[in-house]
Amino acid sequence: MDSTKPGAPASRGTDAFVTLLLLGMFAAGAYLVVYAAREFAADRRMAAASARAEATVLDRRTVTSRRRGESLEVRYRFEVAGRAYGHGDSTGRDDLWVSLTPEAFARAGETGTVAVLYAPGDPSVNRPVDYAGSPLSEQIIGGITGMLCMLPTLLWMRGALRRRRAAISAP
Repeated sequence: MDSTKPGAPASRGTDAFVTLLLLGMFAAGAYLVVYAAREFAADRRMAAASARAEATVLDRRTVTSRRRGESLEVRYRFEVAGRAYGHGDSTGRDDLWVSLTPEAFARAGETGTVAVLYAPGDPSVNRPVDYAGSPLSEQIIGGITGMLCMLPTLLWMRGALRRRRAAISAP
């Protein structure tokens, strides 16, 4: 059969490419959903019982972007039971930049410290008291973005199953 005719089936190479693309999108979406869920769980742990510490500011910077405007960021370290901790995420990355409110950023420049909340059972789960962002909205946006990445694959799979059932039930 000539595959250039309208309505002709796609080539196996095209099918494999589309399948790999959709599976890649699904994997990326699943990663985003899991990441958002882990961050949400860590934030809930910290909200349930948090301790406070004064962290030493290691560095400060101002980042300007067209979409978000100006972001005032710091990197910090604090100690609990002789071990140093910085701002990190649920993937294990540490010593990350974190946004502060303008007042907290100015205070951090004057004093060289920033107030931090942390989970007593796991001090790697921490954030500044005067965090400029909204952790919950960031987690929700990450989860929704992940689900939207997964949706085309799920719809494609649903269509493939329907086509397969139709082919099996056809005489």
